[in-house]
Amino acid sequence: MAAEQARAAAAAAGDAARAAEVAAVVAEVAAEVAPAGDVPSLTSAALHRRGLAHDHAGLLADAVESYSRGPRPLELAVTERTVANLVAEGLSNPQIGERLYISRRTVQTHVAHIFMKLGVSSRAQLAAEVTRQPSRG
Repeated sequence: MAAEQARAAAAAAGDAARAAEVAAVVAEVAAEVAPAGDVPSLTSAALHRRGLAHDHAGLLADAVESYSRGPRPLELAVTERTVANLVAEGLSNPQIGERLYISRRTVQTHVAHIFMKLGVSSRAQLAAEVTRQPSRG
């Protein structure tokens, strides 16, 4: 979490070099702790930070995929919360994909997971549920 805060602060300050440094440190830690890539959460975090630091959609998509295979659903749950909010705003799957730099298929998968978790079966029901839930960050 500290790395994410540092990256966000550096990006907010317009310091792309600092954001890239943070991403590199996370990648180094991931490589030291799990040289064979055996810790999905660290690998995912490294991909996520590098994607953000370099504004690279492919790395961000790889991070989402990596998080979905890992043991820490909270990081992925943020991507799902964001998708739910965009559905509630009335965006289509292709529009959400463009906004988040992920494929239409990835959006579709997130929407299906959200429907299952919330026990809803339509975008309208999801939008109503989003408005009932307090925002978390």
